[in-house]
Amino acid sequence: MGASNYGFHFYSEYRTCPRAWFYHQVCGLERSKKSDALRFGSAIHKAIEVWFTTQSFEAASTAALEEYGLLSGEDGNPLPRIALVLRMWLPIGEALLKQYEIRPELTLSDGATCTGRLDFVAVERTTGVHYLGEIKTTGQASVDMLESVRMSDQLVMYTHLFKKNYPDTPLGGGLVLVVYSRGNVCRIEKEIIYINEERVEEYLAGVWRTARRVRIDLEALAMMQGRAAEIFPKNTGLLCKWCPFSNLCGSGVRPVEVIEALEMPGFTRETGQFERLLLDFEVTAEGERANWK
Repeated sequence: MGASNYGFHFYSEYRTCPRAWFYHQVCGLERSKKSDALRFGSAIHKAIEVWFTTQSFEAASTAALEEYGLLSGEDGNPLPRIALVLRMWLPIGEALLKQYEIRPELTLSDGATCTGRLDFVAVERTTGVHYLGEIKTTGQASVDMLESVRMSDQLVMYTHLFKKNYPDTPLGGGLVLVVYSRGNVCRIEKEIIYINEERVEEYLAGVWRTARRVRIDLEALAMMQGRAAEIFPKNTGLLCKWCPFSNLCGSGVRPVEVIEALEMPGFTRETGQFERLLLDFEVTAEGERANWK
């Protein structure tokens, strides 16, 4: 297989719904305007990242507002909610800094299949053991988010990548921070999640299976674009209501029309995605098979 070095969400999106993956990864579609929840989550991520390096409430607040878009003219005023989260965060962050040396975000790759970006790395001051930092934001109950993180393969992938890049560095597990914020209610949960080697091996086997399936589907699409609906079937589960492409699935628009359309109302498009995928997965326009390694 070629240089199909993609992140966790690339593969998980395909497994969740091939049609959504097709719209996003093949057609290059993104929602023109992010939801308030996504913007607020990104803002809190940025605030905590900046606080780790500055320990400044003001700097973290400013960074969060810039990330949200308020300072660049976007609508809404998230400042009260951001201030609430940061006030809750201060004692937790200060306690973390006493126990750990916090290193900023880290991008890792195994050079073959996976790449990923850690929110931070926490090094225990007394033992030197490393923990992979992950920040999650949610408007749902924080215990539900922690359970979804435990079940998710994202920390499994990060564990694989970290051990691949730093085989001699002691690794303790994942340090997960879940920020629950809804209205004037905020709660922050912290948990250490341990990943064993069996889960890592199972995950890597699943990634390789998904990568093979992606390549086969891309090859079929390269040969016969009109069959995109058959190649990338849509999911009909509960996740549809949160999917940014659900209106396309229900509108009667044929997938091949999405590939060929110059504009899609409500979406922006990154051009050249299909061609890059064909190159990365070693698929020719004629559908010629390349040897798998």
